[in-house]
Amino acid sequence: MLLIAKASIPGKRRLPGFRGFVLTLVFALLGPAIVLAQTAAPSPLTPKGMQLYPDTQQGVAGKPLEGKEFSETQQRLLFAVEFDKAAAGTQVDVAIVNIRSAGGLEQVIFASSDKIGADGRLPVALKLPGKWPIGYYAVRIGVNERLIASLPYSIKASAPRNIPIKANGDIKIVRVSDDGKELLMVPTPKASLKTLNFILDTTGVNTGGATVTWTLTALTTSAGNNIPVGSNTVEDWPLENTRLTFDVQLPRDWPTGKYRVETKIGSQLLAALLFDIEP
Repeated sequence: MLLIAKASIPGKRRLPGFRGFVLTLVFALLGPAIVLAQTAAPSPLTPKGMQLYPDTQQGVAGKPLEGKEFSETQQRLLFAVEFDKAAAGTQVDVAIVNIRSAGGLEQVIFASSDKIGADGRLPVALKLPGKWPIGYYAVRIGVNERLIASLPYSIKASAPRNIPIKANGDIKIVRVSDDGKELLMVPTPKASLKTLNFILDTTGVNTGGATVTWTLTALTTSAGNNIPVGSNTVEDWPLENTRLTFDVQLPRDWPTGKYRVETKIGSQLLAALLFDIEP
């Protein structure tokens, strides 16, 4: 985001809220395309590589950075995806995806469409008004809704920071509004609510990455007692005042009764919520 539920898995639908960005484009149903792109014969649309650049007046005409990481303090990110010149003029879709960062999991934070230049290069620029959330990202290239490549990069902390991660409030059950722009609280979920969305806001920072685990248990329900319903573990997750999310879905109505959802950082219990699902 599995006995009776489907836990949250990176790549599935995410809740909105990545530091002011609007989720504008999701390369949905493209998991199989990743395998195809890795096994198919090379084509002019297969990127030859991607360079990262410092924020200078020269832009992508300047000297590239070494490696595939930006500093969190570089507000304007500059990339150049390199193709064979035979691909010049081809219209491609570009999405910048937050894979696993202090801003959350698997969210499209920028999307656009442009043509590959005559030199076979596709420049991309993206800017935040402040520091970038530390973590792992990717530039994803698509053509006609088919994923061509996913090119990883990372945002590194300017200096290591480690302040204990704590819950900032309680775990909440939410749903996305009909227009997809906001989260609405769900005080007591009904059995007909197919997807349970949980959020937990945190304070603290771990630039080195932490292990975050969610679990949902049916304590006493019409389907039985003490049944593990769903869980999800994300390792090596850089955190900094991060909103943690967990989605569990059923293809049918939920058994009514009492449930417990909990969040751990490593082996430490961060928060837990007891709640009822009503008819």
